[in-house]
Amino acid sequence: MADPAFGGSWTEEKLERVRKYLRAYTTALKKQPFRLAYIDAFAGTGHRQVRPAATQLGFEFVELEEVAKGSARLAIEVDPRFNSYCFIEKNASNFSALCKLRDEYRDQAQFMRFFNEDANDALLRICQEIDWRRWRAVAFLDPFGMSVNWATLEAIAATKAIDLWYLFPSHMGVGRMLPKDADIPPAWQQRLDKALGTRAWRDHFYREKNRTQATLFAEPDDEFERTFDMTRIEEFMRDRLLSIFAGVGKRALPLSIKNRPAYHLFFAVGNPRAKELALRIANDILTE
Repeated sequence: MADPAFGGSWTEEKLERVRKYLRAYTTALKKQPFRLAYIDAFAGTGHRQVRPAATQLGFEFVELEEVAKGSARLAIEVDPRFNSYCFIEKNASNFSALCKLRDEYRDQAQFMRFFNEDANDALLRICQEIDWRRWRAVAFLDPFGMSVNWATLEAIAATKAIDLWYLFPSHMGVGRMLPKDADIPPAWQQRLDKALGTRAWRDHFYREKNRTQATLFAEPDDEFERTFDMTRIEEFMRDRLLSIFAGVGKRALPLSIKNRPAYHLFFAVGNPRAKELALRIANDILTE
């Protein structure tokens, strides 16, 4: 994601992990017969603004903001280079700014493809149209909330040619949609089903209360209690990814915002033949 007014140490952390993998990836495959693609599903504007931590009387000095590179620019500047770049951004204003990358990187402009549409739709089409016997790719998913569909992840895994970095909203998404009393609005339940690809999360994150704790005045919604924490959410999502990908990193990287749990950065490898090398590189990067 390249939100122009969003950033912080956690943003630097996720981008640095992805950048290191991209460099290792193109280096490892530079002598292989495959063409290499980078897919950024929520590319934003291509840059982001980092606000200074220092304030005076509670006000930040906007003129001191620094423009930093987003994931799109970091990928373009990776050496050895990719053969193709696919940038997806639904927001019209962000998309217009994103397309200016052609002017900034004229020598690589011909290798850039831009998609102004929903990331799920674009990813499904990319997965279907590319000849994966000739191509290999790395996809970076840094979504807004729970906007990635499980069907999209299945399509990526089915190519057996795409390595995935997925910033999963473990607390910002899943955690916030699981109230303590299990009284989950139907729309939230449907969103969780669609994002996780299963209804099994209900049994994983809730359990029936001990009957000895119940009272004569207990409401039906009080019969269940929430059992999840960030570790259980990470374990659940890792198992889900393992059900469709050739391999998944040993641990996801937990990322916090203002000392509060927010996301987990997952890695999954698509090609079974490249699993050992890819996981070794990714695991080292995730545990630095």
